[in-house]
This record gives sequence, structure tokens and C-alpha cells, in this order.
Amino acid sequence: MAALKDGANELNTPWEITSRHFFDDVERLRWLMSTIFNAPSSTHSTQAHKLLNQKTLDTLKQCMDLPSDIAVIPAVSFGFGQIYSALESLGKLKDGTKILFLEHAFPATTLIWKESRYNFETITVPSPTNGDWTTATLETISKHPDIDIVICPHVHWTDGCIIQAAKVRAAVPNAIFIMDVTQSVGVIPFPLQDIKPDFVVAATYKWLLGPYQLAFMYVDPKWWNGKPVELGQRTRATALDFSNTEYCPNFLVGARRFDGGENENFVTLPFARVALEQMIEWGAPRILATLKGMTTEITEFGCALGLTVVDSKFQGGHMVGLRFPGGAEQCEKAVAYLRQDGVYVSRRGDSMRVAPHVYNTAADVNKFCFALQRAMREVKSSRL
Repeated sequence: MAALKDGANELNTPWEITSRHFFDDVERLRWLMSTIFNAPSSTHSTQAHKLLNQKTLDTLKQCMDLPSDIAVIPAVSFGFGQIYSALESLGKLKDGTKILFLEHAFPATTLIWKESRYNFETITVPSPTNGDWTTATLETISKHPDIDIVICPHVHWTDGCIIQAAKVRAAVPNAIFIMDVTQSVGVIPFPLQDIKPDFVVAATYKWLLGPYQLAFMYVDPKWWNGKPVELGQRTRATALDFSNTEYCPNFLVGARRFDGGENENFVTLPFARVALEQMIEWGAPRILATLKGMTTEITEFGCALGLTVVDSKFQGGHMVGLRFPGGAEQCEKAVAYLRQDGVYVSRRGDSMRVAPHVYNTAADVNKFCFALQRAMREVKSSRL
């Protein structure tokens, strides 16, 4: 709350806002996210924060001259638009390009390819009944060894089943490898440098305790010459000089060319910074251990009620998908009954996605289990 108030107070005196203020928080978030992503540029993070802490225009310029592989963007869909534009500008997209998705993948990661002006060949990994997406993906790849682009999440967004991305990457070493880690980043350790993806996108509103309209994108250096979909002054080499009206063809260093326009929100970015700092302090392993305690209890209780859950070895551990004997329709009814008891979960596909976070308590888990038991009784009697 203090960070939100500080950000709002800054807007009370807009005449004191200088060009530095439009970039300071953006750069701080960029370098914090490089640490969370375990990106190669994180080696510059300490130096970047030392420069930013001096709070001068000159040290900000020095910070912005450090090569960063992180872009600050407003949404996952925006990130995929940037990826598409970059690949197209570098001649990587054409009719017949083979693109692999997971079945029921998050729409923001697939729509831009499905609605392209090119006639792509799309290949879908069918949903595995046992939750083993890694094996299912590898089997699909074995049937299509010449895949050009792979869209691979870290966990499936509907139920938290994990994909061993490093194994999938090893099977397609020459493909362009794109990841959406919104549903896992910050709470499951992410070995980016082992996976070696080309692009990674993540929104902050899910697990990073951040606001809407803020996301990040890792861009491998080999794509830094790609053309972004959005062309504005904020990503140019002269960005800090608001008085300069001359055309500047040169971009800022690294992945900054893919930043979204007007990304400095004086209210939300300060609290996003505090949130990322807290996530780094806690660390993904500790957070995951906490969440596993809750999801294990929820899983055991759900199974005792006759619901089914995939084997724990195929789960990320931070959230769980409960499946009902009556399928998606029964699941939807149960979600509605839970809502009546003040318990809020979502139906995603054919499963009830239960995703506790660190702010949830043992009392919350107990309330959920009690409400789920009541919902099952109501569903079975079909009174809704």
C-alpha cells in the first residue's frame, strides 16, 4: 500500500516529473525480472541497481546502455505480437512454416499464428489422459521432426501439469522455441539458461503479485535486430531527450526495442517493484514448498470425494486441477456452488483449477474443502 500511495502522490506534483522518472521504475523492473527469469543479463543486475540508486539522469543513461534481454510489455498477447513481428522482419515466417502448440493452450499464445496472413501448418499435441505433457509433446515431435516453431508453456494453464521444457527443447534444437511462463514464473524454479529458449513471456498478475497491464519478455540476443510491432520514441536511442524532435533510426540497447509504449505507470509500477523484490527475497523453492503443502491437502480431500487428479509427478505442485466424474458440466455447477459459499476457483477446460498463493492460509484451505464437500452433495442431487 505504501508503494501505491507513493506512486499516486507523485502525480500530485506533475511539474516535478522529469524525463528520468519515465524510465526509472521501468529499468528497475527490467533488472528485477532478469533475476527472476534467471536470464543471462542478470549478471549486470547489481551494477544496474547501483546506477539507478544514484537517481541522476547520467547514471540512468549508463544503466540503459547495459545490454538487457528483457522487454517491459503490457500483456502476453502484446509479447506474442512482438515476437511475430520480429520473426517476420527477419524472414522466418512463410507459407508452410510448421508450428507446434499444446491442445487447449492459452489463446493469447496461439491466436496470432492461427490468424496469420501466412498459411502455416499447425501441429497440436493432444491432451494426455494421464497429465504427462512432456511425453505427449515428445511423441508428437517424433512424428514431425522438421518443426520450425514450438510454443511451449512451463505448465499447462488449465491444471498446472508441468512440461519438462529442457527435454522438449533438446528434441528440437533448431526450432524457434517460445515459452509462456505466466502460470509458473516466480513460484517454480525456471532454468532458462538450461532450456535456451528464443523468447519467454510472462504476465505479472498471476503469480508475481503484480498488476494487470504489466508483463515481461525475454529475447535471446540473436533476435535483437528484429522489427517491433510498435514504433515509438520511447524505444529509440534519444528516448531520454524529450526536447529532441529529430528522427532517430537507432533503438535502445538490447531487448528494449520491444518495450510497450507508455509503460511508465506512476501508480502501479512502484508496487510491482515491491512485489518482485519480495518474490526474489522469498525465492521460488520456498514458495513452491509452501504451496505444495496446500495443494497436497486439497488433492487428498478431492480424491476422497471421488474427484480425480493426475499423478503428482506430472504436476507443477503450485496448483491442481480437480476433475469430476460428470465432466465439465458437473465441474461448472460445483464452481457455482463454491461461489455461493464465498470460495472462488475457476473451471478451465474439464477441470476445476485450484491455485492457492502465499496469502492463503490453512483456514482458507479448510474452508475450501468444506465448501467443496457441500458442492459435491448439491451437484449429485442436481438441484442447481
